[in-house]
Amino acid sequence: MIQSGSIDVLVGPITAIVVTKMVVLTLAVTALIILWPLRRALARRYDALADRDVALRAELEELRGRVAELEERVDFAERIEAGRREPERLGRGG
Repeated sequence: MIQSGSIDVLVGPITAIVVTKMVVLTLAVTALIILWPLRRALARRYDALADRDVALRAELEELRGRVAELEERVDFAERIEAGRREPERLGRGG
């Protein structure tokens, strides 16, 4: 048989465990409710930065191509100029 005194002994620790679980659950739910919009905002910002990064990389590749083309043009112009100067140098020396 259960004695009335032994039930009182068990009610205290069980109540403390239940209250502790309720407090932890309440804090977890509250944190989830508060932090969920923050997480969404950070995710949107990260996506925007990733899109910007892709656009910057594409622009960088385009600019690299243009610089390579300009290097070729400068090399060509230098060869043309060197070809013009070569006969002048040969004419003076001979």
